[in-house]
Amino acid sequence: MAEITPLQLDIILLSGAFLYVLLVIGVSIMLKRGNIITSHSARKIVHLFAGFAVFIVPYLSLPFLALIISISVLIFTRFAGPKNIGKPVFEAIAEKDEQEKGYLSGPFSYALAINILVFIFSFPSAVRYFYFPASSIMVMMISDTAAAWVGRKWGKHYINLKYTKTIRTIEGSTTMFISAFLLSFFGFSFFGQWFPDNVQEMEYFWITILSLLMAANSTVVEIFSPSNIDDLTVPITGCLLTFGLTVLLFPGSIGLYG
Repeated sequence: MAEITPLQLDIILLSGAFLYVLLVIGVSIMLKRGNIITSHSARKIVHLFAGFAVFIVPYLSLPFLALIISISVLIFTRFAGPKNIGKPVFEAIAEKDEQEKGYLSGPFSYALAINILVFIFSFPSAVRYFYFPASSIMVMMISDTAAAWVGRKWGKHYINLKYTKTIRTIEGSTTMFISAFLLSFFGFSFFGQWFPDNVQEMEYFWITILSLLMAANSTVVEIFSPSNIDDLTVPITGCLLTFGLTVLLFPGSIGLYG
């Protein structure tokens, strides 16, 4: 029986990831069309799950190939509108301000952040540290949503920064920090302990320390970012700031010495 070549494995992984993204979007559209969920819920399904496709990146022999999927999604979110082939998706998840703009500006920022991080960490010298972007992308996917929900439902202590035109709450930001820590712990453990392969292995002590660092950075960035751009600022700044501080303060934690 012939062995699977690296290129064939890449094709399998990319096909699986692409089908996964289509499935997430397709399920949300069908549920919305069936009046089972609202447009807001359909949008959250895509927001909460689509980004997991990036987990294939370190296992590709040519990590840059992952950009085929992320750029395709980026282009689609920019040009999907009420009068073209992207109409079903647009009608299912577009918010009021996006209906006025004519394109999915929120998902576009989401996809742009993923593209930037995948590009940076697809270089051979960087892909071994992919747990940084993976963790920050999960924070964008899940923590940001959880923080907003808790803040709206139970928030009573407000953080009002006028220049952002966004009101945060202590309750929401606490949710952001706790969930970001848990998600980062999962991300660092997934790539650094459970299925490391091409990624630099990491001890649980450092997984805990860097997860706390990622959570703190992401929470601070989220507090100071306007809500219309936090899908872009939280993952990119949270990832790069945490990675930069790790290289400066704890280089041995990711196998860098001297």
